[in-house]
Amino acid sequence: MAIETQCPHCKKAYRLKDELAGKRVTCGNPDCRKAFTVDAKASANGKAAEPRIDAEAAAAAIFGDEPAQAAPEDQRQITMTCATCETKWDVPWSMQGKNVLCPDCRSRQRVPQQKTGKVDWRDSRAGRPTLARVEELEGVVGTVDVRQVSGKSLVEAGVIKEDIESRPRWHYVAWTVTALALVGVLTYGVMLLMRSNKEDRRDQFMADALKDVQETKDTGLPPAEVPLFKADIHIAAGEFALRKNDPAGLKAAIDHFTHARRDLEAAPPSAGRDLMLGELALAQVALGGSAEQVAAGTRVRWTPGGRQSLNEKTYTVQQELQATLKAMATAPADVRFHTIRRLARRLAQAGQPDVLSHSLIAQVLPQEHAEAVAQVAVEVLKATGDQGRAKAEAGALAPQLAAEAKGTGLPPSAPALFQAVGVSAPDKVKFPAPPGGGEVSDATRQTFVTQYLLQGKADEALDLAKKPGGTDAGRLSVLALAAEWADNPGPVVEAALAVLPTGEKRRKVTIPDLTLLRLAAQAGRANQPDAVEAFVKSISGDAHKAWAQAEALRLQLAASGEKPGEETQADAPASPKDARVGHARGRLALARHNARVTGNDPDASVRYDGWGAGTFRPFGLAGLALGLQDRNLK
Repeated sequence: MAIETQCPHCKKAYRLKDELAGKRVTCGNPDCRKAFTVDAKASANGKAAEPRIDAEAAAAAIFGDEPAQAAPEDQRQITMTCATCETKWDVPWSMQGKNVLCPDCRSRQRVPQQKTGKVDWRDSRAGRPTLARVEELEGVVGTVDVRQVSGKSLVEAGVIKEDIESRPRWHYVAWTVTALALVGVLTYGVMLLMRSNKEDRRDQFMADALKDVQETKDTGLPPAEVPLFKADIHIAAGEFALRKNDPAGLKAAIDHFTHARRDLEAAPPSAGRDLMLGELALAQVALGGSAEQVAAGTRVRWTPGGRQSLNEKTYTVQQELQATLKAMATAPADVRFHTIRRLARRLAQAGQPDVLSHSLIAQVLPQEHAEAVAQVAVEVLKATGDQGRAKAEAGALAPQLAAEAKGTGLPPSAPALFQAVGVSAPDKVKFPAPPGGGEVSDATRQTFVTQYLLQGKADEALDLAKKPGGTDAGRLSVLALAAEWADNPGPVVEAALAVLPTGEKRRKVTIPDLTLLRLAAQAGRANQPDAVEAFVKSISGDAHKAWAQAEALRLQLAASGEKPGEETQADAPASPKDARVGHARGRLALARHNARVTGNDPDASVRYDGWGAGTFRPFGLAGLALGLQDRNLK
């Protein structure tokens, strides 16, 4: 017997066993799957109907659970929770397996497949653990395998299209910016590491130079030269430390400059000592800086003043110069004048001409104060072109000139200053007459050559400098000044060579070594090695001779651009007992230039081992450190 019935929901017909009468079963229609109660019915002829087994219904009755009445699928919702911001929201039931965007943070989420709680009896793998082994018969395809097609396959076949909301544009912008930032950080880190390694090598070279010159004993150097060699290395180390532009570098620079001054003060009087004190004064100008640099602790004030704590020890450029120039009291007047003029140029270029005050000038040149003030004013006028300042200096100088005037024996720079700025001579003061067509005196030559140079009349100045009259020393002194002020010193150097006494006349004429040193340096700047040799040979003192060679080489290398120098250009005595600090300065200039031009290499420091420990080797190392620093700063 069988019960013929149908699903009251979808009208699907069934033939069920009698024992199912009165029981609830689930409709086997995949589109229905609703539960209903089986009623017993007689067949149409009054006999019990032949049983007809519906396999799907029977399986549903045997294996299926009796589910609770579910809402229609088109009304069901799936609750989503954002994995990024934990926002909760609902999406339609039909969105299972698709991607949606969080309404709050707009991050992409996949809607999970919903479990129905039933086991498909037709699937041999259903209900088993994920990794359970299933026996498969070769050549036999299961019902589930035939009926089911993956969504991925349908998407790839173009049957269906995945409904994915597009990401907002700012997501891509953010990813791009983040990637670029990471690349930038990595690049900066690599560059910082490379720079740190280079700085460490430079620091080590300078440290080795200081250690070498301080610790090496019995070098064979003359005892009077030893403190000069040490002082020169300390000056180089001070410049090196100062250019690091940090408080520690400033402190180290002040310490090195102080050590250099102490070494020079302890040295016996000599020409090399006087010249080294001048170099120290020029190096100390670099200690001064702007108000911002002073506040940052990388530079010091130019002159005393400003707020400071009671216990604070202050350093100013003026105070440091005062201490250094005081040590030059025993130097010859021409050396002191030369130092004052160079300081005036350097300070004027730094925009701080007032640092070289009248009181400071009087300390250096008390007997020649009027001429010194006039020379400083002339140098500042040449460097800045400030006519107002020059007129003020001339006005302040007028009373002193009137008090000291004795005929035409005035300081030659004072008349040049007054006439260059159009200020009349003070009462009872007679300036030299303009040059005529014949010979001229030394005073007239210096006054009007200086005046012409200040007025930009270089040709007239050179013509007057070459005129006969006066002394060879006076003519060469004026030509030295003209060469230092000239953009191209070549013609002036050639004119000086024509005046330079030679042969028997040289033994009868006294030319100051400092004048010849200045001309040799300008010959180097003009890249005239033969002229350098001629001027150097005319120098009588060993210290000035070595210093002239070093200055000529330094300026020649600076004018050569990117061409490396040769060691033969910095010749030094074979025996240390004949070495002078000028020779060491020439070696330092050569090493510095070559390091700046060629850069660093693994054997850079080894190259200078043959220069002699404690003598010239530390100058090679110091030049290497400074040259690499120059290369980094250019």
